[in-house]
Amino acid sequence: MNHKEINYQSSLKHSLKGLNNLLNTQNYNQAIADFSKAIYIDPVEPVYYWYRAEAYLCLADFESAILNFRQHRSLSNLKITKAQDSSYYVTRKRMAQACFTWGQCLLDQFRFNDALEQFNTAAELGMDPDIVALRIAIAKIGVNDLTSSMTYLFQLINNHCSDIDVYILRAKLYYQQENIFFCNLDLRDAVIINPLHPEIKSLQLCVLEYAVQFKNKASEQVLRKKFDLAIWYLNQAVELDPEDWSSQLLRGVLLGETQHYDAGIDDLMEVLGNESRCEVREEEIKKHISALHNKAAIQMFKEKNITMAIQRFTIALNFNPPDHIIKKNRAECYFLLHEYDCALTDLFSVSKEHPDDLDVKSRISSIYGLLGKRLLLQGKVEEAIRSLSEAIIYDPNQSSLYFDRAESYLYLQELDLMKADLLSCIKLSGQHELAHSLLSLFSNHDEKASRQNLISKLEGKYKSNNHEWKQSNSPNELCTHSILIATKYLPRLRPHEGGPNYILSEGIRYRCEADQLIKVVPNYPIKGKTVKG
Repeated sequence: MNHKEINYQSSLKHSLKGLNNLLNTQNYNQAIADFSKAIYIDPVEPVYYWYRAEAYLCLADFESAILNFRQHRSLSNLKITKAQDSSYYVTRKRMAQACFTWGQCLLDQFRFNDALEQFNTAAELGMDPDIVALRIAIAKIGVNDLTSSMTYLFQLINNHCSDIDVYILRAKLYYQQENIFFCNLDLRDAVIINPLHPEIKSLQLCVLEYAVQFKNKASEQVLRKKFDLAIWYLNQAVELDPEDWSSQLLRGVLLGETQHYDAGIDDLMEVLGNESRCEVREEEIKKHISALHNKAAIQMFKEKNITMAIQRFTIALNFNPPDHIIKKNRAECYFLLHEYDCALTDLFSVSKEHPDDLDVKSRISSIYGLLGKRLLLQGKVEEAIRSLSEAIIYDPNQSSLYFDRAESYLYLQELDLMKADLLSCIKLSGQHELAHSLLSLFSNHDEKASRQNLISKLEGKYKSNNHEWKQSNSPNELCTHSILIATKYLPRLRPHEGGPNYILSEGIRYRCEADQLIKVVPNYPIKGKTVKG
């Protein structure tokens, strides 16, 4: 047997002895000594370095183990032996794990640069990148390289990492950089993964402190009437603490003040549906919602979208039924759409609850007056009188109502009632020329005089003013009133004479012009009434 074979047998003997101490008797120090003897005899055999590395690992001597693993790796690459087959296992599994474990020990000792070296080696040897990347990120934080640390954390999260510590760590970094909103986002993801993680509560308290600060700043801006800025602060507060319904309530109210009605309603509806809110304030919240719907409806009213305005007023009343202002506003819309019954229903409801509201009585009176005017034009004189009488009950200070009812009485030839209403009209409005003109025609009329005498008087009045009216560039008011009276009431007094035969010379043309002057505008105005906010 030559020298080489003798060395091989001798080194193998020591190697087998070392394996027995390593695996059977757990005498790791003796195993290391045996492997060292084998290496001394045959220093180019890579497997002996592997065995000695395993023995060092059992003694937690990671540095020595890693040196032996490195030597094994180098010799395996030089020798074309079966050792190359074991090199992959040793390098990828054993050495990478040893580097990672040693790096973790160095990290615990705050030896961040040395730990980075070991973690990088483990990554190069093919260890799971997600496991290594988190430790590298922590070590980067230790050497104050926050940018690189963030890069590794982003890489982990983008790989759909489910390790809660990754989210907790990045949340802490964001908090340290005072980027509280990104901190809050990572914290929410961490809660989804494990809500019982011991570090979640402390981070949540930090986030809530910022939320309170934003809310206080919003209150300061409200006092300064800077609502837009207050809403911005409340946006931040709600983002950080979505369970704080009071911030959302205030934001909803302020959105209404800045004419963002629908956004404000959305906030208030969420608050109303929040089970954690204070139940005592439910009515207050409903009133706020009603007020915003009312303002939105007023905006639609101004934009001539009357139908949509009615719908929003109705929603507003669903949240706050006793609000008489909203009922009055909806009544105004019904009036513009000629839905007088609906308008009166709303106004009667308000009048019942507020019997001293003169504005409501005036509105009711105006509607009854309009209806009476239209009934009179349709020839329904008795119905017109009843409607006008109702109007006078609700507002006895409107002179036009007495004149319209007097006109109706004249059609029924109730001259005494007509005179009484004309006198009431003149008493309320001394400048009512038409009432003066009509009353003057009948002031000296003997009740026993014949119908023909009255007709002659009206015709004479018309005839005397005929020429003056024709020559005038603009019709004389008194003269015009006389002509209107003659052309308007003579047919009622002489129904047996059809058509314009009773008119004297050029009467047909004047009759046509007079009819144009007495034509009633369909949308009878309600004086001084505007939709209220």
